[in-house]
Amino acid sequence: MILLLQTAVVEACTPSSAPVVAPMSYESCVTIVLTALCALLAALAIIIGLAAIWGYGGIKEALTKDVSEKADKALADKLKEYPAAADMLDFRRRLEEVESVRLSIIPESNDVADASKKVQDGVGEVPQALADDYPPPVGS
Repeated sequence: MILLLQTAVVEACTPSSAPVVAPMSYESCVTIVLTALCALLAALAIIIGLAAIWGYGGIKEALTKDVSEKADKALADKLKEYPAAADMLDFRRRLEEVESVRLSIIPESNDVADASKKVQDGVGEVPQALADDYPPPVGS
């Protein structure tokens, strides 16, 4: 394409053996060359723009795929640090067995000593010796 343009410019700017009515001036020749150069640069800019859009799409797709693979691998590696669900179920079963043994040895009791119960209910009085050592309860 450039070779054709150069040939056309050379033929237009140099006199040939055929009779020419009016020879082209130097200014006209420069104008034609600069116009052709502008047209070529515009076409090149359009091609570069299309290549940039196509390249951006390709880069975006490749990065998305790469990041997705790395995230999946990192997640799998992190999940390996934790016990499996079957191990957790086994652990819970053993914990329930230990709790049943503990309850058979030490029964669970909700009984509170009488003195503590009276103080909790507000019926009893705190002995003066203890009251001097501790600050008064909030709200009294």
